Amino acid sequence: MPTDHEQSIDQYPRVVKLHHGKNFKLGLDFDDVPGIGVVVAVVHPGYPAMASGLIAAGDVVSDVNGTAPRDVPHILELCLCKGGRGTDEFVLLNLSQNQSEALKAHAVKAHMEQSPAKPQSAPGFVHKVVRTLSFSTRRRSSTGSTSSRVSKQRDLWTD
Repeated sequence: MPTDHEQSIDQYPRVVKLHHGKNFKLGLDFDDVPGIGVVVAVVHPGYPAMASGLIAAGDVVSDVNGTAPRDVPHILELCLCKGGRGTDEFVLLNLSQNQSEALKAHAVKAHMEQSPAKPQSAPGFVHKVVRTLSFSTRRRSSTGSTSSRVSKQRDLWTD
């Protein structure tokens, strides 16, 4: 079996060895494509998968560390670092083929099923703006103390 440095991204099947630690992810998102199996959906920059240069979106994962994945939750469990603090582990991904066109078709179909047909609008027109904040709800005491009145006057959040 060729080493990582001798392999090409166009060569299938291939085995890719990715090192990761307890709080450091591989940098891969997966998707279940009917009739194909678990496929790499996204390779995120700055993570071991992108650094290897041997994984592309659309690669079909035939096994992880010798175990065939059933679905996306199962592959995430297989890729999980099981060691303790400071552990450095690796994951062996066996990639059998690239199905990027099937992945694109699946993504388009899933998108169409989730959002019904909407009327087309002019470019740059925003239908709806949604703003979410991660702040907790505003809590104000009803005691009427001086400190709470000052914070109300300044419109500050109190905990």
